[in-house]
Amino acid sequence: MTHRRDPLIWVQIPVLPLKYRGIKMKIELKLNAGMILSMLVLVLGIIFYIAWGLQYHVWADIGIYSITAVMVSLGILGSMASIIKTDEKS
Repeated sequence: MTHRRDPLIWVQIPVLPLKYRGIKMKIELKLNAGMILSMLVLVLGIIFYIAWGLQYHVWADIGIYSITAVMVSLGILGSMASIIKTDEKS
């Protein structure tokens, strides 16, 4: 008898190495300095792109994309870093 393979078998395979499997991640929204700074950088990146486009009527400029991408990605990564709190059991 042949067994049918589940097409979503990769979902069941643990993706974390053994040393990280005991870490519990809690998501808590705390308004701390890191979160405020990250959200400020994120919003300023978006405002910068919109203001530059309205001022100079240029929406497809690689220089503006690069500055906006750095600001937005730093804002997103910083907010993610300030949200996630890890608790390690010893």
